[in-house]
Amino acid sequence: MLEEEYGVSPENMTWYAAREEKMPTDLPADVDKHVINPNRDLESMLESGEIDALLSTLIPNSLGNGVERLFSDFKRVEKEYYNETGVFPIMHTIVVHEDIYERHPWVVNSLYDAMERAKELAIRRLYNTDALHATIPWLVDHVEEARAALGEDFWPYGFEPNYHTIDTLTRYSYEQGLSDRRVEPEELFVDELLDTGSETQTRVKPDDVINP
Repeated sequence: MLEEEYGVSPENMTWYAAREEKMPTDLPADVDKHVINPNRDLESMLESGEIDALLSTLIPNSLGNGVERLFSDFKRVEKEYYNETGVFPIMHTIVVHEDIYERHPWVVNSLYDAMERAKELAIRRLYNTDALHATIPWLVDHVEEARAALGEDFWPYGFEPNYHTIDTLTRYSYEQGLSDRRVEPEELFVDELLDTGSETQTRVKPDDVINP
């Protein structure tokens, strides 16, 4: 993403990781990566100026105290990126052991249906103004804002609505040398799930809520 949008390639940086990868990775030779001492941490290295930037899922405690976001107006930047590319960056997926799938192929559809139902219930709870599911002021307005920017189903599950994002991910992996060939998205999922997400999504109405 940094390379395509801002011209910053992985080999343009020196990388410092907090720990070794749990799964071995074969990085390109021109990517300079180091694992820091277990007694050190990346946030303190950022504060001291030993590293210039930090990629983290957690907000650093030092934010606002000598450390600032790369994009101060990050919401606007992220909306513009989504509007321009159609990509909603994703992180996690659910996997099933191959032997379980071979013995009980129905498991994959049942898991998908359960996750879809759980998401539907979670979204409904966000509209319960009698007892807020998250104690955030203007919670419903935040949900409506997300829908206006990202679509009615702003966190779509299934293969079809996520195809473009997955395809972009596999392209990046190949272009940056993380995979030795361009993997097609269809190769990553079982056949039973390749048509998921194409069904019409039901709009959750403000009065269509459930009690927590």
